[in-house]
Parts: sequence; structure tokens; C-alpha cells
Amino acid sequence: MLRVTPLYGSRWDNSGVSRSGSCTLIEYADIKVLVDNNNTSASTSSTTASTKKSSSESFWENLPPHDCLVLTDSTLESMGSLPLYDNNDDDTNNTAYMDVVPPIFATFPTVKMGQMSLYDYHANISLDGCTPSFTLEEMDRAISLIRTIKYSQTLSLPFPLMEAPPSPFVTITAHMAGHVVGGAFYKFVRLRDETSVVITHVYHIARELHLDAATLLRDGSGVDVLITYPGGSASLSKVRRDITERILGLLRRDANVLLPVDASGRSLELVLLLDRFWSRNNLSNTFNLVWFGPMVHNTLEFTRSQLEWMNSVLKQGGDGDFDRGGHPYALRNVKLCTNLAELEKIISSSNDNPTCVLANGLSLDHGPARDLLLKWSDNDNNAILF
Repeated sequence: MLRVTPLYGSRWDNSGVSRSGSCTLIEYADIKVLVDNNNTSASTSSTTASTKKSSSESFWENLPPHDCLVLTDSTLESMGSLPLYDNNDDDTNNTAYMDVVPPIFATFPTVKMGQMSLYDYHANISLDGCTPSFTLEEMDRAISLIRTIKYSQTLSLPFPLMEAPPSPFVTITAHMAGHVVGGAFYKFVRLRDETSVVITHVYHIARELHLDAATLLRDGSGVDVLITYPGGSASLSKVRRDITERILGLLRRDANVLLPVDASGRSLELVLLLDRFWSRNNLSNTFNLVWFGPMVHNTLEFTRSQLEWMNSVLKQGGDGDFDRGGHPYALRNVKLCTNLAELEKIISSSNDNPTCVLANGLSLDHGPARDLLLKWSDNDNNAILF
């Protein structure tokens, strides 16, 4: 029997708007797998220390029993509440604790880039003078519980946490989903009769600048059930052209352009696209290109070490769009800043050239994107693009 229970997300509230985030329970062949870990109502930016506990108790402490948790990608929508998932408040040895809690599985880039997303979220909320829904200690402990896996690596469930584990009922394998570095979809196979189920969050079936295409058509074809995230996209080449032409048109009329982005997910594709566009059109002396966020330096450092998980062309050393022998994420046209003072210094040192800013804070309710929206919105000439 297969049962799919959306614990959070995949539902509609009374206003008809889909909830952000995802947490789904998959029950298959006597195995229960929790997919993703985000409940935005339990991790809102306005959460105080007292309401944090009640929110956590009302959701995460009452999760149904499950054998493991798998994370599909590094975005806040997939793992934004991971620090709340672990409610172990004592000083239990972490190694011993890993032997009694349900194991958590994710690819290596999901762990590293997800860590950056959580740090960025925590920093933005703290800078606003609010109390984040989790502490840095809780976040670090939750991250340390994740067991990293590779693409095409097969796991047997139940996972052998005991000396004499039962015979496995199901195998689960992570495959490339595209969309963000390390993003994965999971294939479940029931060993008794070889029936299979694939569950995926967001995936891209076309190769992008920094990622290869999802292998869903190869590794997910012929399955008995596909559980997926609704949606689609237009031609990537058309989307890239529309974005770059729109930005350039705005800058040429002396507008500043705000692009709200996530901390370490789709922002990596966008910053690479714009860096190459600036190079091809020799725009560096005319317009500023800035990536703005409290963790951008750390995010870029981790990104540069993840080439093996990216587009095969990047791993081979280039495709002609950047200097051969250089790193694709050298980002020679992109200036990094972590606060408004640094951004104002960049703009003033360029004689107030029009500026395009990729600002962290995709939801616009916190962070640099919200701050820039408030700062630039009084000028009708400026623009914000989503």
C-alpha cells in the first residue's frame, strides 16, 4: 500500500493561496519516510522565544512516527525548519543521539548550501531586531545529524541503526533533480515485487548554466507512481534573454534594479548568467552588478568547491564564456557586499552609476531585499524584478 500525507504544504488555505514550504509523509511497504522539513508557520520571522516553543510543540513534536527524513534540496522551502525538527534540548552526545533518532539523508551540497541558507535567514532576522525561531546551536546540531549521500547511491530501509537490523523492505536512491546544486529526487523500490515510486520537489529537465539536466526522464521513467511538484517553465534561452534585456533596458534609463533572490539556491544560476552578460557587453565600467547578503562571501566560497556537482561543462574547465583556466565562479564583474553601508560605498565610488543588485530575501519580508525595497521605492524610476 502507498499512502501520501501532506503534513504541511501541498494544501490550500482559506484564502486560496498555496502554503509555502513542504513536509510530506510517504508510507510504502511498511516503511515511513518524511520528505523535506519546512513549516513556515513554525519558523516565521516574527516568532519570539515564547511562541517558538509553542509552535514547535504543536507541529514538530507531534510528527507521526517515521523511519527517516530525506531532504530534496537546500532551499528554505525544503529544510527551513530543520533546526526545529530536533527537539533534543539536553547535552546528549551527538554520536549516540544519531543512533536513536530517525536518520536524515541529503546530498553533500544540500548540507553545505542549506547551512548557508539557514545562517543567512538567522542573520537577517537577528539584524531586524527579532528573535529567530531557532538558535545557531540548534541549527549546527541539526546539520551535524545529516548523513550525506551521493547521486545513484542506494539505501536500504529500515536503516541499520541496531546490531541485528530487520531485513530491508525498500531501497531508496537519490538522483539528480537540477534546479539547485545538490537537488535530488528519490526513487523508492519495494523489494518484494520491484514496484517503484518516485517523489520529487522542483526539478529542471533542461541543462542550465551551472547545472546539468535532471535525470528524471532516465531514472524516473517506467515507475508505478510519480509524486511531483506542480509547475513548469518556458524556454530557458527565452527566459535568460528576457531577463538580461529587461535589466539592461532599465539600467540604460538610469534606474536601479532590485532582484530578490534566495541565499544559495537559484541565485547561483542568476549571478552566473549576469556575470557572463556583463562580460560579453563590457558593462562593468557603466553599470554596477552587486550580490548583497550577510553570507555572500561564505556562499561563494562553498560554491566554488562544488563544481563536481554542477554542469559537466563547468567541470571540464569552461565553455568559452569565461577565461579558460579561470574558475566559472570567479565572478569578475560582481561586487559582494554584506550591508547597506558597503553597497552605498560601491555606488558612490562608481560616480552613482545605475546598479543592479541581487539581494537576499526572496519573500521581501526581511533581509537586504526588504531594506532596498524600502530605500529605493520612493523613486519611480527604479524597478524590482522577480
